[in-house]
Amino acid sequence: EAEAHARWRDHLAALDRRGSDGRRLFRLPVARSSAQLRGLDRITMAEHLQNLGVDPGAWRLRWAIDYACRDDYGCTIDQVSAFAGLHYHLARGLDDHRPILTWPGGNGHLVRSIAERVDLAPRLRTGTAALAIDPDAGEVITHRLLDGERRRLRARAILWAAPRFVLPRLLPPGRDPLPSGALTYAPWLVASVEVDRRPRGLGAPPAWDNVPIDHTSLGYVVATHGEDRSETRPGAVLTYYEPLPGADAEALAARRRELLEADAATLAARVEAGLSVMHPGIGGAIRRMAITRWGHAMIRPVPGLLFGDALALARAPIGRLRPCATDVAGLPLFEEAFYAGAGAAEAALAELGRAGQTLIADDLEA
Repeated sequence: EAEAHARWRDHLAALDRRGSDGRRLFRLPVARSSAQLRGLDRITMAEHLQNLGVDPGAWRLRWAIDYACRDDYGCTIDQVSAFAGLHYHLARGLDDHRPILTWPGGNGHLVRSIAERVDLAPRLRTGTAALAIDPDAGEVITHRLLDGERRRLRARAILWAAPRFVLPRLLPPGRDPLPSGALTYAPWLVASVEVDRRPRGLGAPPAWDNVPIDHTSLGYVVATHGEDRSETRPGAVLTYYEPLPGADAEALAARRRELLEADAATLAARVEAGLSVMHPGIGGAIRRMAITRWGHAMIRPVPGLLFGDALALARAPIGRLRPCATDVAGLPLFEEAFYAGAGAAEAALAELGRAGQTLIADDLEA
């Protein structure tokens, strides 16, 4: 096993470079990666490991690589493309020691900050759902949740920053160029668990991210770590994550039904059992639990997706509308969401004759 680990580290080091076209082999956004190794998108990560000679006997290494794929993509190594699997390790460089920024408000903090810095009022409408879109006329029918008021909004450009799989439900029939089922999504079970005593580390101080070995769950993070890292505060909120991988559309549908049909008590018992693997007896410390069922949590970068026709269709303009959520990039990453949104906004501004300085210059030095 030590030999397999060493061979894997050497393999990653050999790929942490630029291709013959001057671009990094793996980078963010993924669409700007070198073309040299894009053929790896046509095989699974499991096949790539087999080609490297990493056999099932090196189970710890295979588990760690599989964990990374489930963590970022909701897929096992038998389901994810080899390019996506390697991208996880190499997109930011092997020696990525940049500081980490975090805050208790999560992504909501970023949204509020943007709203405060940009003069959107009175055009900013929260608590409002879009019901229908006519992309050719540039019209959106909205429904205000508070009082049911409906409005018809007209725009010269529409940016669809919601999940791509929802869009066909708002468009006129036959207007979406993307075939049904071209993109697949992984379901997840997520739970916020309030405990009255903080779990203790075994042989090490308590960590922020806590991972069980060889388990269906990914473990948990201490969601209150940004408020108090000391052990003086007795309680904490633990956020538990468990993807529900499926080999194909039929298997994924079965996992979604499993998630949807389970009652709260069943799911709570499942979460408690997952935490108990790491901390026996933790059930007695649980005070409250908030469970979220995500039927389509994230895009699955299966073989052939990243550089195939489906993503080109997924992000192609439809009349005045431009899809720009994370899934049109093929990887469920914050950076991809930024690039997709900024790129769509800049393209729309250019069409309106208001092109300016880009936020996403294609810098080969990146």
